[in-house]
Amino acid sequence: MKNKERVSFRNWLHAVGTGQAMVLLGVSEATIRNWRIGRFLPRAVQMVKIKKASKGKVSIDEMVSAHMAFKKERTGNHATN
Repeated sequence: MKNKERVSFRNWLHAVGTGQAMVLLGVSEATIRNWRIGRFLPRAVQMVKIKKASKGKVSIDEMVSAHMAFKKERTGNHATN
């Protein structure tokens, strides 16, 4: 099997652009913005669409890991404020 170049979900969204991502994934601009900043995790059906639209460059594991890192960082920041 060919080794696929991996890309972060955030970088893929940036490269594709908000408008095209909205069309490809059938979601609103606010949803794209919230995904980009890590506020929300895409639903399972959306993750599969993202993986297909990125031609496998964005993995489901990467989406979940990025979201969990955001949540961990955010919780850490609240604990120090």
